Amino acid sequence: MSSDLTQRRLTRAQKKIETLERMIEDKTRELFEANETLQASNVFMSDVLRSMAGALVVTDAQKNIELTNSRLNSLLGYAESELLEKSVRTILPQAGNFRAADHDRILEEETVCIDKAGRKIPILLTTSRVRSEDVDRGYIYVAIDIRDRKVAQAELRETQHQLVVASRLAGMAEVATGVLHNVGNVLNSVNVSANIILEGIEGSKAGALRKLSDLVAQHESRLGDFFSTDPKGKKIPAFLKGLANHAEHNTAALSDETRALIKNIDHIKTIVASQQCVARPLGAKESLKLPDVVEAALDMHEDSLARSGIRVDRVYGDVPAVSMDRHKLMQVVINFLSNAIQSMEAVRGKEHVLTIEIAKSGSDRIHLRVRDTGLGIDAEHLSKIFAHGFTTKKEGHGFGLHSSANAAAEMGGRVYAESLGLGEGATFTLELPANGAQKNEAA
Repeated sequence: MSSDLTQRRLTRAQKKIETLERMIEDKTRELFEANETLQASNVFMSDVLRSMAGALVVTDAQKNIELTNSRLNSLLGYAESELLEKSVRTILPQAGNFRAADHDRILEEETVCIDKAGRKIPILLTTSRVRSEDVDRGYIYVAIDIRDRKVAQAELRETQHQLVVASRLAGMAEVATGVLHNVGNVLNSVNVSANIILEGIEGSKAGALRKLSDLVAQHESRLGDFFSTDPKGKKIPAFLKGLANHAEHNTAALSDETRALIKNIDHIKTIVASQQCVARPLGAKESLKLPDVVEAALDMHEDSLARSGIRVDRVYGDVPAVSMDRHKLMQVVINFLSNAIQSMEAVRGKEHVLTIEIAKSGSDRIHLRVRDTGLGIDAEHLSKIFAHGFTTKKEGHGFGLHSSANAAAEMGGRVYAESLGLGEGATFTLELPANGAQKNEAA
């Protein structure tokens, strides 16, 4: 009987072992299938990461890199292991500025990434956050290389610019004449400076220095006796002192004239460059003080004013700086001054005064007035003084004041002239917005 009981127990144990073996087989099969599924999923995920159009970076909540894809590594020249656990700012300097954790939306912005060689690559960066149970777990950055797009945009802008240029070719004759007129005004000062420099070079006393050198060379063997006993030798120190003073003064004068010459040449280059292709000059705005611009224009006419004995009275009020294109503003001021000087030079036997006034006009306007004591303007001519081609000068072309009117309009201002009649002088006024608003020239 004891043997039967033992046999029954063995049988039950065997059945339990068989059942346990089947359960292990089932679990093993399930684990194997799960592993195959996981491997397939990993392969699929790797294919997804590799096939993404964008470069992928996944970080933890502290923005340390946990995952990148091959496109990012290829774009930046890194191996994946080189970036892991590094701050994302290593490759995305602006990533730290994106407050993705504060928004439920995906953020998108043009920025740059830094490759292994330190070069900046323009990208379109999309940023999203990884959240779990209302806690930020990390961030996902997808970068699209937009270098080709930037090149295409630049080519498109260039094409648009060429179209704008082509559309304005009909006005090239007027523009060319305006350029010649404005350049001619500055060339007067250039010619004066060049003549002064030439006179300075010709009067440099280089010949006297050569004679002195020859004289010293003749007495080279007894210079001590020559300087102490010879009448000519005794005069040499004083002569050298005078020669040095003359050279110092001459050098300073030539330097001043050379700087003035360079400044005028630069202005000529700017006038030509700003008007060579378009019907109106284009340029960047900058903060300008009107008195400084006027003084620069007066410097260009300094010799003409001195030669004609014209006194300049300045009445500069306290006005704010204006945001303008320097060369448009300079163009108007130079034309006003040139016309005033020419008008006064035409009236001889009279003391002439050029008055320049800068003041506020109301709360939002500033005016610059140039008043002369010259020929004056007939009342019937006042209304057309700024018209294209109109002039009262025998050798005039009527483009200077017309181009000034165009430049003033482009700066958001206007010009006008006043005169009590012939022989009474004239006043030309440039009125500008105090805030320096200009017309949109991108159209």
